Amino acid sequence: MNSNEGFIVCEEMTSSTPSILADENQSITFEAILQEADAPNRNKRIYGKDVLTDALANPTVKEKIANKCFYGEAGHPLSTDIKRQAYIDQTNISHIVTSTKWEGNLLKGIVETAQTSIGKDMRGLIRQGSKVSFSMRALGNVIKQEGQYKRVYGPLMIVAYDWVNS
Repeated sequence: MNSNEGFIVCEEMTSSTPSILADENQSITFEAILQEADAPNRNKRIYGKDVLTDALANPTVKEKIANKCFYGEAGHPLSTDIKRQAYIDQTNISHIVTSTKWEGNLLKGIVETAQTSIGKDMRGLIRQGSKVSFSMRALGNVIKQEGQYKRVYGPLMIVAYDWVNS
């Protein structure tokens, strides 16, 4: 196998101050940046906007968003096992992405803190003024070296936008 091709787990992190849309007793709904396209991330990877748009248009992702089941975990799984990376641990759910939209090359999401113990932690930190950081967890096909960066090409299957520390 060519060293630039293979099955990968992709991760990146984007931080922003959440724009709170609703603060109810049990959860907070906010808008935040999930990811930036066509720019190098901290992992020295570049995700094209077209690749991310196609991944978000996947019927599974669309169904999860429509049914409020596009969950994210608190942190990425520590295990490198592909089976663990490909599923959501229900005991670690912190939030739900309920919609996404592009503003230029910024992918923004409407996010709701989950009514779980970890979601309550996320809600509390947001109420204290913490920024939120999200990192995409996805399965993909090909990465190619472009100078000091690697470009990720599709198809890409987004598993989650996990809540991470910057």
